[in-house]
Amino acid sequence: MQNYLNAHPNSLALFALLLFVGLASLVVLYIATDRRKAHHRRMESMALDDDNQQKGTPHV
Repeated sequence: MQNYLNAHPNSLALFALLLFVGLASLVVLYIATDRRKAHHRRMESMALDDDNQQKGTPHV
């Protein structure tokens, strides 16, 4: 291992870069593929403000 690292000094940097790009790509793909569509539809249909509150009372 030591001989290989001495012969190829940038191999660890390349490995780290490939690992980072791979993990970042997996995270982006996970976020891009919307797996919780029912949850998002339920959240979209929720009211943004509570109509039952009296005017002048602070939001807690």
